[in-house]
Amino acid sequence: MRKNFVPKYRYYTNGKNVVVAVASYMGRSFRGVAKCSEQDEFDLETGKKLAAARCAMKIAKERVKVTKIDKFGWQDLLADVTSRYERAEDRHTDALEIEKQAKRNYEELIKGL
Repeated sequence: MRKNFVPKYRYYTNGKNVVVAVASYMGRSFRGVAKCSEQDEFDLETGKKLAAARCAMKIAKERVKVTKIDKFGWQDLLADVTSRYERAEDRHTDALEIEKQAKRNYEELIKGL
């Protein structure tokens, strides 16, 4: 598995109960938000970890979406190229057979002279 993308997060907080992690992927910004419950004590580091994890999930989902082969119609393109190749192969086989027949006809004509 290739791990060539490591997001760099920027963090924002209101200092009370919200932490936002922002990162970009392929020119788009993604954000993850962590909000502390009123019953819990706010901890900035825990909020950063949670917000970054949520942001990472959104980026991972986007990576799956943009790398899906069919998104760009590759399967249709492959089927089209394969079909064209097979037709060209058939035409080439036919041309070889026509060439052999022409050579036989020529040789028969020469023998008859």
